[in-house]
Amino acid sequence: MGIASLIDGTCVIAAASRAMKDVEMQKAVGRGRDPKAHVIAMDGIAIIVNPSNPINALSKAQIKEIYTKLNKTKPAGLNTKLTFPLYSLNINRL
Repeated sequence: MGIASLIDGTCVIAAASRAMKDVEMQKAVGRGRDPKAHVIAMDGIAIIVNPSNPINALSKAQIKEIYTKLNKTKPAGLNTKLTFPLYSLNINRL
């Protein structure tokens, strides 16, 4: 919505969570726009664990592995039978 609206000219300021793709920049410039990026914030991640969870520590590498493995296997070095279902905010439902 943000980048598309900027390209279409339906807004003059747009928010985006990523850089514009080359093709988007070309479309914008082709329509007389001159987009400029200004980073105003960086995303973060919070790992929330129930106090009764038997896992008391995870390394950054293990957290990365949990979030990047498509099959949701347990991270290396973790001796557990727990699974790792991931939950995140679906912004399309807001």
